[in-house]
Amino acid sequence: MNSPLILRASLLSLAVAACWPGAGVRAAIAAHPLRQFEAAVQAGLPAAVHFNVGSGMTRKGEAGSDSMAGPAAGDLVVEESLDIDVVFPGKPPGSMYAGLWQGEPAVMTYSRGHLDITVVGEGGVTVSGFTDNSETPHTHAAGEAGNDNVPTQAALTRASLPEGPGPAPRYPDNELTFYFFPHDDIRGRKVEDIHADFVAWWAADMRRLFPGRPIHVLFSGHVDGVTDMRYGDRQTLDRWADTAHNFAVIEGLPTESRSWRHKYVLLVRELPYPGVAGVAIQGGNAALASLRGPYTVVAHEIGHTMDASHEQAELQFNPWPCETNTYAAPILLRTNCYRYSTGNLGRMAAHYFDGPAVTDGHGDSPVREVQDLP
Repeated sequence: MNSPLILRASLLSLAVAACWPGAGVRAAIAAHPLRQFEAAVQAGLPAAVHFNVGSGMTRKGEAGSDSMAGPAAGDLVVEESLDIDVVFPGKPPGSMYAGLWQGEPAVMTYSRGHLDITVVGEGGVTVSGFTDNSETPHTHAAGEAGNDNVPTQAALTRASLPEGPGPAPRYPDNELTFYFFPHDDIRGRKVEDIHADFVAWWAADMRRLFPGRPIHVLFSGHVDGVTDMRYGDRQTLDRWADTAHNFAVIEGLPTESRSWRHKYVLLVRELPYPGVAGVAIQGGNAALASLRGPYTVVAHEIGHTMDASHEQAELQFNPWPCETNTYAAPILLRTNCYRYSTGNLGRMAAHYFDGPAVTDGHGDSPVREVQDLP
């Protein structure tokens, strides 16, 4: 079974072969890649863009090894808007799109002065990016290679937003909203890169799960008492849950008792505590994810906050054996499927519509329950 992005690739490739650069797919040619992309999207979708980046463009995969791109190195097809707001510090809301990059299914994230193209496959996550300061793409290997065997913790259950000019957007309580807080110890890494590596492909899959429903993704800047929180011990998740709750109260944002559709995720450089790359509250609003973890660590932990479980995760074939997003203990010889299992998709949909499956009896917070890994 292939990922949703890969399943669509053959159909899109046929469309491109039939229409490039004809009437069925609009073609945009301009001097700068960002201006080309903007013009193509404004002209209407689907749109085809050929970036004049030269034949020397390189790609990076999970292992970090470079390989020469083929003759279609600059070919991009923007098929559709995903209707997902993405807010980075100091920028107006950006947008996300799905399509093809060099013939492969891709997710595009556009924000002022920045375009990232994320491709997932058997070899991991590949990101190609363009900025206003460069007409050639920058590439990087997503995540930190060699840490995919760090397990994610079984979920626990329990009873300022982006800095810059102007107020951050505020979204209704009943709309699915994910707040990401990059810890101060990863401030040297651009939030756009973090999004492209760990979040973009997952957000696109969430769109498939909740078609037509509002989805918002926000990244914070530095927040005193929040992004400098101490972590690394077994009390880390409790500390983060309290920190996120207090932040939400101060900022007038939904807490767990007011909305189960607003999630608060702390992104950290090191492990949340020894032996685990991520930890979350099952059916709750709080999670932590380490950038040392696998590319699926954010999807894994947010999945837990939406009631996805280890037990419902599956070993599938892509065609190599692959693990769905909430598999308990990744094995290096297997790849990521970059999707949730059918059983967990059902659990997440039920959480979205009905709220947490397990409560403390008062209906306003999940019950605390620790599930240890073997």
